[in-house]
Amino acid sequence: MFLSYDVTTESISYGALNPGGDSSEGSTVMQAKGNVGVDEQLSGTDMTSGGNTIAVGQQKYNLTAAQG
Repeated sequence: MFLSYDVTTESISYGALNPGGDSSEGSTVMQAKGNVGVDEQLSGTDMTSGGNTIAVGQQKYNLTAAQG
């Protein structure tokens, strides 16, 4: 069994935001590369930088399956 992923983007830039502000949508691609099927699940954690925090509940993410 071989399980591997390819992630095309190392980070997503949120730009300069004021508290309570919204950023534009960013995306990345995560592709299973191994020889077994996988069931991806997304989760997150609070993002912090110095004394600033973006709570995980304020971050939006989505998983779209594609056949390749």
